[in-house]
Amino acid sequence: MADKKQLVSSILGTLNSQVNGSGLAARPEIATFALGTESMDSSAAETAKVSLDKLQDIVDATIDSIVSQESYAGVTFTDAQLQAARSIAGLALDPVAATKSLTKLKPATTDASANVVNPLEIGVEDIIDPVSLSAEAFDGEAINNALYFSVTYNLMAATQDAFGEAFFPTITIDPTVSGATIESEYISLYNEIEREITGTPDGDKFNKIPIVKAIYDNELFSTDKNKVVPVLRPESADLFIEDLSFVDKSNGEEVTTAPVKFGKKFSLLGVSQTDSMLAKGVMDNTDALDRRMVVKDVYYAVAGKDADGNDITEYFKFAAEALPHSNFTYSTQDHNKDLSLSFNTNSVYVNTSTTTTATGAASTILAGLPAGHTVVLSVVMHGDANTQRGDVVVYGNQIEVVEVRDAAGNKLPTASADYAAIVAAFNGKTTLAGYTLEAYRTNSNLRNRGQLITSDRYVQIYTVPLRSGITVLAPINNATGNDNDASKINSQITVAGIRTSVHAVKTLVEYADQLMNITANGTIADATTLGVGRHHVNAYYNETDMDMSTYVDSIKSTDRLDDIQATLLNQIKNEAVKMGIESNYFIAHNVLRGNVGGKKTVLVGTDPKIAQYITNNGGTEIDLGDDLVAKIVSTPNALMKGKIVLSFGVFDADRNTVPNPLNFGQLFWSPTITTDVVRTVSGSTVRELTTMPRFLHVVNLPVISVVNVSQLDGTLGKVNVNFKTV
Repeated sequence: MADKKQLVSSILGTLNSQVNGSGLAARPEIATFALGTESMDSSAAETAKVSLDKLQDIVDATIDSIVSQESYAGVTFTDAQLQAARSIAGLALDPVAATKSLTKLKPATTDASANVVNPLEIGVEDIIDPVSLSAEAFDGEAINNALYFSVTYNLMAATQDAFGEAFFPTITIDPTVSGATIESEYISLYNEIEREITGTPDGDKFNKIPIVKAIYDNELFSTDKNKVVPVLRPESADLFIEDLSFVDKSNGEEVTTAPVKFGKKFSLLGVSQTDSMLAKGVMDNTDALDRRMVVKDVYYAVAGKDADGNDITEYFKFAAEALPHSNFTYSTQDHNKDLSLSFNTNSVYVNTSTTTTATGAASTILAGLPAGHTVVLSVVMHGDANTQRGDVVVYGNQIEVVEVRDAAGNKLPTASADYAAIVAAFNGKTTLAGYTLEAYRTNSNLRNRGQLITSDRYVQIYTVPLRSGITVLAPINNATGNDNDASKINSQITVAGIRTSVHAVKTLVEYADQLMNITANGTIADATTLGVGRHHVNAYYNETDMDMSTYVDSIKSTDRLDDIQATLLNQIKNEAVKMGIESNYFIAHNVLRGNVGGKKTVLVGTDPKIAQYITNNGGTEIDLGDDLVAKIVSTPNALMKGKIVLSFGVFDADRNTVPNPLNFGQLFWSPTITTDVVRTVSGSTVRELTTMPRFLHVVNLPVISVVNVSQLDGTLGKVNVNFKTV
């Protein structure tokens, strides 16, 4: 790769020759247009726009020419770097106006309702007052240098080291705005509510649940608003077996119901009107039943005696819906809305030792029978229904023992004592008592809206602060943009890169601490943490200690490196899989990408020593299998010593242009002017090359796993082996 100072010098020289040759040097009207056209007439604005377009073309052409040179093969620029160079070009032609315009930065959003952030609150005065820029501080050469230096500085400085770029890819923002806006859109399920005249706040009633965070919630998606559930009320109590009442939530609200007695003809539509439905009006002729109707559970009663000889009756149930012919079908004759049920089975099984009553209690009657035997019952039911009227009736025609099997599954002969005892306990003492239905209302009258969904938009505005300046003193007789100036600009670029890289590590570690305090080493589905990714994933943090001496057990020193690498990679994969499942990231990754699958990238940040053992054979990417690839990055920053920090990243074409809620974070970089000023300080004339970086590291994804690695050095020595005599 090319020497960075040479590259800086080449960019400066090419810009100098190209811009001077175009006649666009020292054209402040271009900067005026870039900063805002309020004070320009339409003709001047159009001319300035043409000039600005030409200037940006020159910047692009300069970058292309540098990259295409064989002597600089291997140099690549991100979209963020290219955008930083392009967006600063026009502003740099009028450094005085551009710098002072920082006091009038536009808000970090195009939404007119957003609050305007006052840049004076973020330290802009640091560049205005101490430097005291004025037109007298610039001559034509200094203005041109501001252009060349600013483009070169932002092109080279709008990036970080590999560690910072992995966790926080750089995204360039408009230098004329105060910050950046991230919008995240997600679909939620929510409740239909009724407002109260008391004025009670309604926020919690909506109970919005992002679909992507509950896509496999069986309870959530089993709720059908048009499901028919008979309601047990005093007015309808004679229809039900009240002793077997229970609460049903399958239609989205709590309904007290019970099995309907066999032989009762009733209006299923009428008896299923809940309180919330009645509040909207009683059902009428526009309501009807859907043709799909199934007998769900069948309850039967067995009469017997308890241990004291007292008469008792116990209820049992079996799942009829799992058996053939439990559904109502079209009636072959009569009305086209008629349905018929014809159910006949010899597959109802009762075990005298394990079968419980309908309420889940141990059976007294079965306990008095020969243990471990299976009783096979025959059941016959018939029924009729009419979907238009909503009327239903089911008759329990027959229930009797057809065979008995012993614990080994052998059929007992009818002459055996056990067979006789069991048949005597059932036949003549067992009756079909009641049943439950699975049925639905048609929605042709739009009485029910079903599950309500909404598309919510979450907006987060980040103000990007102005950092302390980077000033390089230079000889006043060398303001020509030569190699000496290139050295100065290169030093500013180097310092800026170090600062952003250090801030990346600090942000990561500090956020990990915050996440640990929020989750206490666990998962929280509705944690209010910073980061738009929280709408798609659960906040997750896990920290573990890994003593390498307890993991590495290879005897031969030649195998030790492979053993260390395998140990570290196994731990990384285990943590990544656990992190992806418990945080919901795997599901969110699939859903937000249109269910197309694809590999998930695990970000693995560590120190250089551990990184060497993880990669072993070189390279920064390792395939972990199971659609997981690990991106290994390291930093010598002391905050990462002995640590492995894991999260997830997205490495797509938009990585350096658009924030992604599935990527751990990003660095917002605002291009700034690099000024070339000659001024007098304490009687001495000095030349200063100054730039004031503006950047901010932002976390999107509240998902982190930390592994504290210890005793790595100890594994490189001899391994003690304990041999035991056999």
